[in-house]
Amino acid sequence: MEPILKSILENKTENYLLPFFWQHDGHDAEIPARVQKIYESGCRAFCVESRPYEHFCEDAWWKTMDIILAEAEKRGMRVWILDDKHFPTGYANSILEHEDLNLRRKFLRESHVDVMGPMAEASVLVPMHMPEEKLVSAVLFRRTGKDEELTGEPIELDVQPEDKFVYFSVPEGLYRVFFVFETFSGEENKKYYIDMLSKESVHKLIEAVYEPHYDHYAKYFGNTLAGFFSDEPGFDAPHFGMTGYDTGIYNRSVGQPGVMLPWRDAAAVHMAKDGIDEPTLYLPILWYAHDELTAEIRLAYMDAVTLLWKKNFSYPLGDWCRAHGVQYIGHLIEDMNAHARLGCSAGHYFRGLDGQDMSGIDIVLHQVMPGMADYKTAALVSGGMVDGEFFHYVLGQLAASHARQNPNMNGRAMCEVFGAYGWAEGANVMKWLMDFLLVRGVNHFVPHAFDDFFPNRDCPPHFGADGNDPQFAGFTQLMHYVNRAAHYLYGAEMEASGAILYHAEAEWMDKSSAMLTQKPAKACYDAQIFYDIVPLDYLETAEKNNGRFGRGYKYLVVPACRKLPERFAKICEALKNAGVPVFFVDYAPDCVNISENEIVPLQKLAAHIKESGLAHEYNAKEHLLRIAKFTRGEATSFFVFNEAPNAVQETLSLPVSGKYIAADLLNGVYARGETADGTVELALEAGQSVILIFGSATEDEWAGFPEKSEGLHMAEIETLWDIDLRETGKETEFKPFRKNSKLFNITGKNGETEFSGEMRYKTKLNISDTAHVELEFENVGVTAQLFVNGKDMGQRICRPYRWDITEAVKAGENGVEVFVCNTLAQRMQDFFSTYMTLPASGITGKVRLFVQ
Repeated sequence: MEPILKSILENKTENYLLPFFWQHDGHDAEIPARVQKIYESGCRAFCVESRPYEHFCEDAWWKTMDIILAEAEKRGMRVWILDDKHFPTGYANSILEHEDLNLRRKFLRESHVDVMGPMAEASVLVPMHMPEEKLVSAVLFRRTGKDEELTGEPIELDVQPEDKFVYFSVPEGLYRVFFVFETFSGEENKKYYIDMLSKESVHKLIEAVYEPHYDHYAKYFGNTLAGFFSDEPGFDAPHFGMTGYDTGIYNRSVGQPGVMLPWRDAAAVHMAKDGIDEPTLYLPILWYAHDELTAEIRLAYMDAVTLLWKKNFSYPLGDWCRAHGVQYIGHLIEDMNAHARLGCSAGHYFRGLDGQDMSGIDIVLHQVMPGMADYKTAALVSGGMVDGEFFHYVLGQLAASHARQNPNMNGRAMCEVFGAYGWAEGANVMKWLMDFLLVRGVNHFVPHAFDDFFPNRDCPPHFGADGNDPQFAGFTQLMHYVNRAAHYLYGAEMEASGAILYHAEAEWMDKSSAMLTQKPAKACYDAQIFYDIVPLDYLETAEKNNGRFGRGYKYLVVPACRKLPERFAKICEALKNAGVPVFFVDYAPDCVNISENEIVPLQKLAAHIKESGLAHEYNAKEHLLRIAKFTRGEATSFFVFNEAPNAVQETLSLPVSGKYIAADLLNGVYARGETADGTVELALEAGQSVILIFGSATEDEWAGFPEKSEGLHMAEIETLWDIDLRETGKETEFKPFRKNSKLFNITGKNGETEFSGEMRYKTKLNISDTAHVELEFENVGVTAQLFVNGKDMGQRICRPYRWDITEAVKAGENGVEVFVCNTLAQRMQDFFSTYMTLPASGITGKVRLFVQ
């Protein structure tokens, strides 16, 4: 048997879970019990969240960490540390309040006035500015009359630091006088944040946080202490003054009047190396379009700041960690395409994280909701709405792609998940989110979060909740499942038939013509074509031969755009020479010469890829059925997940045939199957997943798995139930609630509307045919543990709520007892939960028996 499958069957897996653990001042006495609770959940690591700890890196912190590390070491657990006192990373534990102020972040801001010529010996006032602000350039640009477009070469104006006026002659026509200042005046709450463009400034974070931890805990580094976690560092470009309209933190970037842009003199040096002579004279084009130079100037600037981030922030932190035997991980803000912009992110997803040992993303604040891939939906984020296309078709794939392309990451793709969904986020939703990530290739997880006191209104749910969380048993089952699934999938080669070009440069150069990556991504994924997302940097260095490039991609899809860097033309030529087709969606960039048949309309893209023989046709009818193919040695597996809000029945055509094992790793249910031609029949409930494993077992081993249950006769059961209630965390004994009752919503209008806890159901079932018996409840809110004649049949945390009870039943009367747990939302009624639907509590709907 394949060793990896054998280890799962023997419950011997590695750990892929490192939940946040929020540690507050003054809670040291509770630490041993809290760490034990994390251990009991199945997580074998955790990340200490320092945000609520006021005395971070002071004496109290070291005493707290002494206890945490000792408790983790006792249990063979590993500890990660969030790398700053305040969120997001960059505060550097306030060190810059007491250091050289020039190490703080610097931005560019512009001020302008329009002047009409001809006018000899004209003058204008030098705009008001703070003493610490420095004038970088003063130039005159001609206006074309088309909106605020500029034209021609800049005319440099002579302005000295002490001048209050600038004098010049205006040629004929309308001109705009620009003053570009270097300033420290970013967001007030981040005025002492480090500058990711400056290696000296970034080192202050190492000096303030990383080195003190090494000084205290060198003996733990590389064993109990696993590494550091950067949480959502960003350029944080603010909007300034009255110029332009603020389009929000997700959209701030080049081409936005009024946005202050990150800056260091090193950026000008970088731009000059890119062929921009005297780059400071052309800075106004970063805000206002030029009829010829827009793409060139904005690309040079964005290349400069994103590459400086990579060189001076991401790699120094990663290199320091690796030199000290630990790892560096974390994530940026990716929301709504912010990953390619400057408002709250790093301008380029791949460059922003390139120095890390895992790729990283997060899914919090209702960004992904089950079944809603085709819709924009309400969420507790900036603007109050999320775009399903980005979150379903790009976010997870960014992490998985980067992890496979960066050797340091070695396939490790991480997601921070569950946070700020509210107490309404039951184990069923969490299971859905985990499968959503697993099928996209994410394999390490930071559940958000364990806390050290209850109640805490800060971004629930908090697992365990000091004994008040009815969902903790379900969460624990889920964590064990995730470790099994990630253990099986991690290290296997995940198929991506082709790659889609990352859209960052196209957007920087000409946003109006640049199609977002998610457009072709959705077209492909809804047709069961899996892809990686590749940046130009990767394309430039990837090996190209024999009809493949990189990690075996058979084609490249280029989202529609008019502008891409000139180097793309050489990349494109190299791909074609290697026999790799390049498909341009709708239209192509100006830098390439292509034939008409290389342009593919978006609506025909998936069909064109399949008709070209470049991707397998699974013949799935449901477009939200996700299929990921993994190979490891002789074994080929298919992770199949039904993301649709409805049950599906599919006859899939797989690219392999023979004997297989259908594995439900959540419930430990396995069945053998066989296909002569790759055809496999699957029936999946909404949110259900299965792994089909080929070539992992010998014929004798395969025969040892049970056959899939087929041809069962279904009968609906009419029975009455005795129902008892116990409020989790408040009561130790069940209290009678209903006798001889029909099933109904326990927290509905006619029930206990604010009840959160356990519901015990008891009844008797008469069963005559006991050769093979399965019991199913149509609806459960949310988790259910079944006992038949006193025998524990296991817990179900999501659909299908179905058990094989053959080994427990007897002919005649059988005692059935079900323990159901809902969420804390009914009791807590928290703000975050207002964005989620609360399912009916308890057992509702039909009860069915399936017999041979």
